[in-house]
Amino acid sequence: MNKSIEFLNSPTFFIQNLELYNKITRKQLYNKYKALCADEKPVSFATFDRQTRRWISELTSRGMKIIRDNNGFHLAKTDEEWNGYKFGPLRSKVKSMMEDIALSEQKSVGKVINELFFQRNKKKTDDQQLTFF
Repeated sequence: MNKSIEFLNSPTFFIQNLELYNKITRKQLYNKYKALCADEKPVSFATFDRQTRRWISELTSRGMKIIRDNNGFHLAKTDEEWNGYKFGPLRSKVKSMMEDIALSEQKSVGKVINELFFQRNKKKTDDQQLTFF
């Protein structure tokens, strides 16, 4: 298998670099990836970045507490650090996005949240129930 692609098929490369460095940026991670590809052509930064986001999603679903900000990625060392991220910048970003959507659609934030998370899930549930008949 092409080595440049092999690194993208497993989050191991990402995990090793998260554990090795206190904090690593997307560009630093990509440069390390390119160095490991040696003579093979690496994938583009955009492709690598999309894969990095997939890794983060996969790893957080397994319980890893990965903190992402403008300065890069790192693993939360304590629950306090994780909660500081979760209830600080992350909450602020989500709140800001919800407010932007509400303003653009001239709706309340509560209505937007209801539409995004509850009405949509209700339709999926209804569709799933229909498939059992």
